[in-house]
Amino acid sequence: VADQDILGEINFKGSDGDSFEPAASIFARVNGDPSNGTDMPGELVFSTTADGANTLTERMRILNDGTVEIVGNLNATSSTDEASAISLTANQGTSETIVVTNTQGTAEGAITLTSTAGGVDIDAAAAKDVNIAGGQVALVSKDNAASAISLTANQGTTETIVVTNTQGTAAGAIALTATDGGI
Repeated sequence: VADQDILGEINFKGSDGDSFEPAASIFARVNGDPSNGTDMPGELVFSTTADGANTLTERMRILNDGTVEIVGNLNATSSTDEASAISLTANQGTSETIVVTNTQGTAEGAITLTSTAGGVDIDAAAAKDVNIAGGQVALVSKDNAASAISLTANQGTTETIVVTNTQGTAAGAIALTATDGGI
């Protein structure tokens, strides 16, 4: 066999009253160059037919290196009530990263982290930065409480909190404003 040859296939079809139409399929095919008697790289391809269509569309692929590629919307929903019910973990080496990228969305919420009942915790290892960069960076409170927005340094006597503007030249380049109450 050669790269991209299909090794086996399971097809799921249903009758619409006139003929059997494809609903889903799973097939295995060669994914790479097999060598003489030593390896057979393969992949699994999962396809489904959309409502109103009659042809299969690839939805997911598991490559020979274990990479899982998903086409279309990805919705991870927990069915258990437990801590870490949905978790993204990289734990195999020091060069691993987890990246969330949106290359096409242009809306303000192109990537959104939302917790409707609890908080959102962003925590980096000691001596590592949490970097937030982009257009206007806004910290907005939804809570009518003391310390609604708080900057705290509480790990040692040499800590400082620094607010720096390296480009602004206007009189209010850094402004602390209270419309009611004092500063």
